[in-house]
Amino acid sequence: MSENTFTNTLIYGDNLEILKSLSVDKDFFVQTNGGIDLIYIDPPFNSNRNYNMPFEDMLKEIDEKDKYKAQKEAFNDTWSNIEYRQELEELRGCVDCIQLYNFLHSNEKVFSFPQMSYLTMMAHRIYYMHKVLKDTGSFYLHCDPTMGHYLKILLDMVFGLKNFRNEITWKRTRVHKSTTKNFPKNSDTIFYYCKSDNFIFNQQYAGLSKEYIKKSYIYDDNDGRGKYLPVVLTGPNVNSNDKEWKGYHPSKKGRSWSVPKVLVNKLVGEEKAKTMSIYERLDLLYENGYIEISKNGTPKYKRHLELSSEKGTMIDNMWADIISCQGNERMGYPTQKPLALLERIIKASSSEGDVVADFFCGCGTTIAAAEQLNRKWLGVDINHLAIAMVEEERIKPIIETKEHKTKYKLIGFPKDMASAEKLAKDNKYKFEQWIVEYVFKGHQTKRTGDKGIDGYIAYNFHNANNKSIKKMLAIMEVKGGNVNIAQIRAFKNSIENDFKADFGLFIAFDKYITDGMRQEANALGFVNMDDLDVPNLQFFKLKRMYIITIDDILKEILPQELQQIVKNITY
Repeated sequence: MSENTFTNTLIYGDNLEILKSLSVDKDFFVQTNGGIDLIYIDPPFNSNRNYNMPFEDMLKEIDEKDKYKAQKEAFNDTWSNIEYRQELEELRGCVDCIQLYNFLHSNEKVFSFPQMSYLTMMAHRIYYMHKVLKDTGSFYLHCDPTMGHYLKILLDMVFGLKNFRNEITWKRTRVHKSTTKNFPKNSDTIFYYCKSDNFIFNQQYAGLSKEYIKKSYIYDDNDGRGKYLPVVLTGPNVNSNDKEWKGYHPSKKGRSWSVPKVLVNKLVGEEKAKTMSIYERLDLLYENGYIEISKNGTPKYKRHLELSSEKGTMIDNMWADIISCQGNERMGYPTQKPLALLERIIKASSSEGDVVADFFCGCGTTIAAAEQLNRKWLGVDINHLAIAMVEEERIKPIIETKEHKTKYKLIGFPKDMASAEKLAKDNKYKFEQWIVEYVFKGHQTKRTGDKGIDGYIAYNFHNANNKSIKKMLAIMEVKGGNVNIAQIRAFKNSIENDFKADFGLFIAFDKYITDGMRQEANALGFVNMDDLDVPNLQFFKLKRMYIITIDDILKEILPQELQQIVKNITY
């Protein structure tokens, strides 16, 4: 966050460490004009759930007994296994909210180990989220009944009871399953807090229903303006300065004149409208055919539907009009929330240009909604697959549709040779994970028993009619240190014999690759693509073996054919 102005940022890493860093970063508070305007989080609910994210629904047979299942438990909920005691001790040092520590410590014998781990993890993070929230900011926590009642206690301690605004009940779906021993579980809870009494809130409305429009907008002068609803031109209370107009005086009915601004502004412009008296505005509307006089002499404004200021039903804390993700919106992420849900929250508690953050951003619904609504955003997730999904499936598609392309930063992955070499040296497995799963959107194999390979990619190619016409398997080997030609030959054998793969990717640092190694790889030839009628690949050939260098990855100069086939990966 060291740039001169805050920009949209996606961060791969532990949200606690990031929150701690932001809470003492003076530049961040300067750049955001005091902190984050709106935080929404949808943390994991319970310890018995594995979040499976399908990579590709294809199963590639290796032999009769062995198959590679192209699916990874990518979003598995790990908080039940954390060592919470260190974090609990850290909370003890948070003297400005010591009740968090006291509450958790005094209940260690009451809660189970998973419960203590989860609540400690959440308490620590909520504490720091409160710190990075602007004084006028709002906070929304999405949860279910599993731990919601305990989370509410933590929130009351951090934000204060007086800053609790709403407990929102979201009805996820229409009930379609019957149960015999309980009522169907069909709702989540969203706790809404603010940091102070001075906060942004824009009341939301459900809009006019088709039934209401059909019943109310029934009059038509056939003047080309469409149907309208007659509305009395008066409001509550008596104004002693009101005068009679067209034989009608509103004070006799205990009312006062009320003239719609939107149409007057449209007819003469906003600046001129400001200088006009109520009676000049009434004359203007009457002369242009927007006022009719009823049989009893009451002036009424013809409210045409396209100029209606009616907003419909005010949204309360029971949200039953937004259902769970359907159809094309679904991305294979089990806990994915619908875009409409986040749009409502963001519209209600922020303005254009404000900063919206999600520290458990998952598949990025918050980020997508913020980007579409012209807010700045900050997304954090500890899973690199989630970050890849947000970037490829959320951010880039939205940006591509905009005239003025949004700039964003991605933090947490190697950006230069020094950081790549450091990661390879410090953590071999995470280095492989970065290459296989973030760069190539593949599936990392187990640390042992993987027959010498580090990952694979399952491709399912489709033709112009979206019919599956060819399935391919690519295997990967990632080396963070020195390599030799014997390893190239062994990988060739893996492609041809051990795995019978269509092709393979050998990834290493450029300084270890020789011309002899490249010649050895090229000798394997090309993939037979005679039956592959895919538009993106019709002008390319796929080699049976590629040597890809870390240098190429950092410079984003992969072979064109590999850039094209990456687009065929299904999450």
